[in-house]
Amino acid sequence: EEQKPSFWNQLADKAIQKASRLQYRNYKAKNLILFLGDGLAFPPPPAVPPQPEDAALKPWEPGSLGRPLSYLSCFVQTYNVDRQVPDSAGTATAYLCGVKANYMTIGVSAAARFNQCNTTAGNEVISVLKRAQLAGKSVGIVTTTRVQHASPAGNYAHVVNRNWYSDNSLPKSALAGGCKDIAVQLIENVNLTVSLFEPSDMKYELNRDNSTDPSLAEMTEVAIQLLSSNPKGFYLFVEDKSWVPTMMSEAFSGSSQFPK
Repeated sequence: EEQKPSFWNQLADKAIQKASRLQYRNYKAKNLILFLGDGLAFPPPPAVPPQPEDAALKPWEPGSLGRPLSYLSCFVQTYNVDRQVPDSAGTATAYLCGVKANYMTIGVSAAARFNQCNTTAGNEVISVLKRAQLAGKSVGIVTTTRVQHASPAGNYAHVVNRNWYSDNSLPKSALAGGCKDIAVQLIENVNLTVSLFEPSDMKYELNRDNSTDPSLAEMTEVAIQLLSSNPKGFYLFVEDKSWVPTMMSEAFSGSSQFPK
């Protein structure tokens, strides 16, 4: 039946009808979970291993990673102000703060210049995590990267160099200028319980020790349990890094965590 043009016309018509029946919801969501597959394109690559619930799907139908977005989706351009090919610092500022920024900077507007500490003050922008805190919600971050990495840091930090991870990497001139490293800002700006399972980035799903290192799905489940006790709701940022280095076996195993 896929060989007939009428099949595809009818399929498109059904999709339009389904979208047209969506009713406007005039109430605000209580909870927000943002899933970030760092380096993962949309739609997910065909090589991502199919999930058990995808067994009955035809080759052209979206799998479990793409199906929730099949009729309700939007795209955001996250390029940097000073570059068309961005990094995950400026892009984190874009999707977490709603403001385009310069390359290698986090949580500041484009008026702040890379590596220039004296351009930080007054150019800080507010993130969705901070807005959730101000609304009285609980907040959390789950990531397989180090917690000061550019993507999670976009939730809480304001810094003109994404590599200022700690006091050890903060130049003396920046310290004298009143700038703070990302680790200090994590402690000062977010009231949270920290669980670290590796000294730096976590191992890829394919290589982790199941007896000592939890999976992304397990960490997310615990985070939701902890945050759900707040009657005002919660915000949770969940990130997997496995697509960044383009090592396919690690990337495929990491992607399998999202449907869980």
